[in-house]
Amino acid sequence: MKFNKLTKLTGGVILGLVLITGGFLMLKNSQKSLSDDARPVVRIGVIAPLSGDNAEVANNVKTVLLSYLDGYTGDIKYQLIFEDDVSKVKNIAPIVNKLVGADKVDGIITILAYVGMTAAPIAAREKIPHINIGSNPELADNKFNFLNYTPPHTAGEKMFELLAKNKYKNFAMVHMDHVGPAPYARELKKLANDKKMKYWDYTYQPVEKDFRMILADLRKNNPDVIILMALPPSIDVFRKQMLEAGLDIPVTSNHKKLFEGVLFVENPDGEDDFVNKVRNELHIDNMFLLAFAEDSLKIFIKVTEDFYKEHGVLPTREQIAEQIGKLKNFQGSAGTYSMGPDGVTQSKAVFKKIINGKPVMVKE
Repeated sequence: MKFNKLTKLTGGVILGLVLITGGFLMLKNSQKSLSDDARPVVRIGVIAPLSGDNAEVANNVKTVLLSYLDGYTGDIKYQLIFEDDVSKVKNIAPIVNKLVGADKVDGIITILAYVGMTAAPIAAREKIPHINIGSNPELADNKFNFLNYTPPHTAGEKMFELLAKNKYKNFAMVHMDHVGPAPYARELKKLANDKKMKYWDYTYQPVEKDFRMILADLRKNNPDVIILMALPPSIDVFRKQMLEAGLDIPVTSNHKKLFEGVLFVENPDGEDDFVNKVRNELHIDNMFLLAFAEDSLKIFIKVTEDFYKEHGVLPTREQIAEQIGKLKNFQGSAGTYSMGPDGVTQSKAVFKKIINGKPVMVKE
């Protein structure tokens, strides 16, 4: 609390005492009102790689979630418990068990596919609602596990729209052997087979650092375009070696400086108000996952608040999960969408381009 500086002390020892004492009482009363918050509490665990290769994305998500809750004045108090998996799959199960058993959370949000895939079986067993912001719909069961992200089929259809727009007759896929890129690769192969379009498929391990054999084969086959699906740091290593080898084949991918001018398919950044807030108030340029992360928190809040207003008590974990599965025409930061019957939200995909090292949505 700020106190105005007294500029005159004429006979002011007593006055000063009154002011200081009054200020102390006001501060004490303010602290008391904060500690005596009588609202019921809902705890949500958030598991994300806050350190390691994907720390930038995860920490941006954390900033956005905390910003949304800052000053939130609904009927229920929400507490977020953040846990860092350090980009290691082995850390996820113990974290989920801690959140469920020790922290008694009412729901879980996970960031990236590998986290969600590991958390999903535990969430199903413990009957706790779990929303993953990632790419693999296999984790969704529409009972306790849900995926809130642009579905691979939608992204695949958008990619083929891009291929048709550029009149590409064939393509090569280069993708990391990982639960994140895998569903997109499967969808692209299925669509290519359905459309009888020629393609080459190259898979590599996440630890790979030497891409000379793949690059030599790409040079030999000379596809019209390369669709690169991977995570840092391998995505940067591949692109760097491709440029050093002078391999002049168009590429589509979604990373930064090494892909300047590249057009690719991704999830929407979000509604204008959300994008302006993130960029101008939070000073974050990389919008990856952020709108869907905020929406996942909003979904938990919406279904919990709706139930509380109708019944006068907090919903159980099972009741929260049931209401998430029934979500219709949800107006979120990523747009308006509903939960599909498979437990995957039906959001759209968009075209983006790397401009000045930043992904920018391209109007169609």
